[in-house]
Amino acid sequence: MWEVNFAFDAEKGLSYDTGRECPAGTITGAGKPDIHQLGNPDVSGQDLITVHVYAPPLGVLKTYKVGSSQVDLYTPNDFPT
Repeated sequence: MWEVNFAFDAEKGLSYDTGRECPAGTITGAGKPDIHQLGNPDVSGQDLITVHVYAPPLGVLKTYKVGSSQVDLYTPNDFPT
């Protein structure tokens, strides 16, 4: 898995900050709010399963696009109808 962290500037938008490879079994976390992306490179040919634990539970999430200063909001629905 690759973990990529981003920096956000209100004028410049989202930009790459750091990245690291995480072998199977790696535990990673954030002690403060951050902007990150987890995934496997297409060339790995491997599936990826991640488990996310949030405390306190998440409410509204901000979503970003690289190179854009636009910030969208996503509200998870725990009880879809």
